[in-house]
Amino acid sequence: MQETYFSIDIETDGPAPGLNSMLSLGIAAYEQGSLTGTFSRNLELLPGAVQDPDTMEWWKGQPEAWEICRTDPQDPAKGMQDCAEWIESFPERRIAAGWPIAFDFAFVNWYFWRFVGRNPLGFSGMDLRSYVAGLNQHPAYLGIPEGEINRMVEKKGYLKRHVSLDDAIGQGDLLMAALESARKYQRVGGGVR
Repeated sequence: MQETYFSIDIETDGPAPGLNSMLSLGIAAYEQGSLTGTFSRNLELLPGAVQDPDTMEWWKGQPEAWEICRTDPQDPAKGMQDCAEWIESFPERRIAAGWPIAFDFAFVNWYFWRFVGRNPLGFSGMDLRSYVAGLNQHPAYLGIPEGEINRMVEKKGYLKRHVSLDDAIGQGDLLMAALESARKYQRVGGGVR
């Protein structure tokens, strides 16, 4: 059965889900190496959550991205229910992917369980930087410069715009390029040469 990869990217007002709010969620779905769908929502702030001062200071340097992620925010319960239904329209074997997956997935998981009562992405997650490091047999997580990783994507400069859907698509394109590279080196019986 084919895997569906869901490249996720989020924007937040702090580092901790629940204490801080997820401002924007973008997801790009890839099946058999091609982009097959996208989902994006800007979300209202969580009641009782706080904005992290360091994060808000960082946002001051990103005024265009801030404006985009604060346009037409929706109720988190409605936004996450819509997202769950969209994800569940894809076949099983759903794999979340992100850069870094630990940060993005923590928020997405918390929001799904808080507002939907389940996480349709399950527990599978692929960290793009880790995958690229492994593919290149590099022993350190931060050992390959970000610029080198970005060059794997034909759309130069596409990553790190801090617009969640744009970054989700850019990361998904990177993942598809990395998976294609892995396939080139795979032997017929499996394994890497």
